[in-house]
Amino acid sequence: MTELDIQIVQDADEEAGRILDQARVQAQAILDQARQEAARTAEEILRQGLAAADVARTQAEAAVELEVRRDNLKMREKVLVQILTGIYAKATALRSVPAYAEYLKDCIVQGALVIDTSQVEIVGSVAEQGVCQRTFLNAIESELAGKYAKNISLDFSIDPAFHGTGVWLKSRGRPMVCDGTFEGALERNYEKVRRDILKEVFRDDA
Repeated sequence: MTELDIQIVQDADEEAGRILDQARVQAQAILDQARQEAARTAEEILRQGLAAADVARTQAEAAVELEVRRDNLKMREKVLVQILTGIYAKATALRSVPAYAEYLKDCIVQGALVIDTSQVEIVGSVAEQGVCQRTFLNAIESELAGKYAKNISLDFSIDPAFHGTGVWLKSRGRPMVCDGTFEGALERNYEKVRRDILKEVFRDDA
C-alpha cells in the first residue's frame, strides 16, 4: 500500500470518526430532548391528575355537605312533626283547664266581631255546650254591646261534623265562616309556630 493509499484510509477513518461523533452528539441531543418532553408530559399528566383529584375531592366534599344538610333538615322536620303531633294530641286537654271558659269567650267575641251580624250561631261539641250555657252567652252579649257597641244575639248548637278544641261561628242558617278552634289557630299561624319551635329547640333562626 502506497503512502497515498495509507493517507486516504486514514482520512477516511478520521471522517468516519467525525461522522460517528456527530451522530453520537445528535443522538444524545435527540435523547435529551425526548427525556425533557417525557418529563414535561409526565408533569402535565401529574398536574392534570392532581387538578382532577382536587375537583373530585371538592365535589365529594360538596356532596357530603349537601347530604348532611338534607339529613339535618329531615331531622328538624321530623322533630317539628313530633312536637306538633304532640300539641294536637294534647289540645283536647285544654277543655279540662279552668281557663278554657275564658279561651272560649275570647274566641266567641273575636269571631262575632268578624262576622258582624245581628245573630251569630256558635257551633261546638258536647264539651263546649257545657260551658256555653245561657248565662255565659248573655255575659258575652253584654260585653259586645258595652265594649264594642255591637248588639249581637248568640246561640249555641251541636254539630256532628264539628271537630277541634274551641268553637265555630257563623251567621245563623249559613255555612261556617269563622274557625275559632285551637287547631285552626295553629294552622293559620303555622309558619310562625314552626319558626318559634325550631328556634327554641335548635337555638337558631330556622
